[in-house]
Amino acid sequence: MIERVQWSLESLLFLRSIESLHFTEDETSNYRRNLIREIEQKIVVLGTSMPSKEEPYLGTYRVVVDRHKVYYSLDPLGTVAYIESIKHTRMQ
Repeated sequence: MIERVQWSLESLLFLRSIESLHFTEDETSNYRRNLIREIEQKIVVLGTSMPSKEEPYLGTYRVVVDRHKVYYSLDPLGTVAYIESIKHTRMQ
């Protein structure tokens, strides 16, 4: 059972890079915070039910939240999820 979610530097940099031409900085900041909460909740709920089938991420798990693919792995005890990468579904 996953008890904690830990973010990699790469994934935090991705979140920080999210910008919008249509929303204010405050609205974008709120979106980022909500996205973080949704990602963490979904990882805890789904656990290992969604293994990644994509070549560079074999051996990890994947969830999709608001068109963002989130790849994560677990520690040997399965209590800590390490978010390794986040990609928007339109990114290759």
